[in-house]
Order: sequence, then structure tokens, then C-alpha cells
Amino acid sequence: MSDTLKTGEVNYDVSYSPDPLVIDIKLSSENKKIKVKIDDVPGLKVMLEPKFTTWNPVNNILTAVGSLTSILASEIPWALSKLVKLIPPIDVYNVPDIPIDPAGVKLKISPSNIKLENENGLLMVSGDIDISGS
Repeated sequence: MSDTLKTGEVNYDVSYSPDPLVIDIKLSSENKKIKVKIDDVPGLKVMLEPKFTTWNPVNNILTAVGSLTSILASEIPWALSKLVKLIPPIDVYNVPDIPIDPAGVKLKISPSNIKLENENGLLMVSGDIDISGS
């Protein structure tokens, strides 16, 4: 009489590097629209390691599957970095006109030609302002 083959419980520990994962983004402006674009996704290494509660011959197969999956996962960063470069910038903010109405004098401040620049590691915003009134 033979017992059926029991595989036991298999869990995988998933890890990745670098940790933390840092993604570079770029801010840009087009007249009054602020845009963001993912600039770079660093090489990401994903590792799967099987954790067994019991041993049997099937565990060797599961270990091989985990190793194969880790190899396939190593191709994800390459594909992801290529895909990210195809995504166009996304509008995240539209700088509005600012109405001012002190004592019955109506003014409108309209920013234009907004520029975003890096100044010693700090974000510098510059541009033009048009003031109109009635």
C-alpha cells in the first residue's frame, strides 16, 4: 500500500534590490501647465526563494521554478525602462489666473511662460506676469 505524494506548503520570499527603489522624475512646464515624466527606472533585481515546511522531491522542482522565475523577473527592469520612455509627460497642474477685487477695482494676474529650473538643488520657478484690470 502506498501513500499519495504530499507536497506540503510552499511559500516564496520575494526580495528586490535596490531597496528603497528610487525612480527619477522630471518636472517641466509648457506655458501654464506643469508636467511630470518618469525619467528613469533603475535596474531592479527581483529574487524568489522558496520556503518549505516539509521536504519531498517536488520541492526540487519548485526550487527550479523559483529560480526560473527569478531569471525572468530580471528582464522586467529592462522592459520597464523601455516602456517608461514611451510614456508622454502628464499634466499635473494648470497654474490659474488670480482675480483680485480690492475696493471695487477688479484686477486679474495671469502668469505665463513659467519655467522650472534647478538652482543649487532647489526648485526655482520663474515666469512672466500680466496684470489686467477694469
